[in-house]
Amino acid sequence: YYFLMCLMIIIPIIEFLVVIFTYDGDAKYSNKLLVLAIPSISLVLILIWLFRIILQNIKSIKSQILQLELRMTLCQFIQSYAEKSKELKEHNKEGFEKFESLIFSSIVTSDDKIPNTLDGIESLTSLIKVVQKP
Repeated sequence: YYFLMCLMIIIPIIEFLVVIFTYDGDAKYSNKLLVLAIPSISLVLILIWLFRIILQNIKSIKSQILQLELRMTLCQFIQSYAEKSKELKEHNKEGFEKFESLIFSSIVTSDDKIPNTLDGIESLTSLIKVVQKP
């Protein structure tokens, strides 16, 4: 994306340089410069805006993938959730509730709203300790 964006910015600059260096004081060249400048500048501004939107979408998708990977790794530690959930809730209710809220929370689209990873890790370690005690 960056290469394409740089290419779109360089082409109008080269256009301006060609027109400026071939300008010999004739009025028709100054009009030609105006005819080239307005569409080129508007094209560059529109492309920069579109690339900004694309970049935001890419960051959002990466954030969502990160959240899904976190949830998948947390779920790997829990075996037979339906069978053990009642037993685990009795031993460590607070830690298990934090773990459940992290796993079953909705996926957010931006990095700043991601649930705190340490909450999930703390509840996971307390759950592992409870499972290992019997």
